[in-house]
Amino acid sequence: MIEEYLKIFKEKGIKPLIVSIVFSEWFLYLFIGFLTTLINVISMIIINDYFVKEGFSEELSWKIAEIIAFLVAVLFAFFTNKVFVFKSKIFKLSILKNEFFKFITARIISELIVIVIMKIMIDYNGINYKISKILTSIIAIIFNYLASKFVIFKKIK
Repeated sequence: MIEEYLKIFKEKGIKPLIVSIVFSEWFLYLFIGFLTTLINVISMIIINDYFVKEGFSEELSWKIAEIIAFLVAVLFAFFTNKVFVFKSKIFKLSILKNEFFKFITARIISELIVIVIMKIMIDYNGINYKISKILTSIIAIIFNYLASKFVIFKKIK
């Protein structure tokens, strides 16, 4: 990959290099993953704070907030990844349902991993839920990219 970028730079200059990087699959995935994570984290913080203000225990409120934030982020991530990152532009209902089922299944698996790790970090180690959320988001991004690239939106040849 680096060799490809060096070749573009040598042959065409800096502008085409920047364009090729910005529109590369990995860069778009990281950018959309960043936006998805941002939506997820901000949603969780807002929802958690709301539930705490309404009298829910902190232990219960972060769990409810995590589930709701997860659902919001998954809907955003599915369509942006489908269209912009993996360029799966087929919107035939049967294919869309299949992709969404695989997408939501992978996200549920990664979310279960996040919840387990957050429970260990928060409930057993006393780590702040905001720090735990940010750290576990990195694990989720890596897992979700691999699932999306190789299982969900894989190109049929």
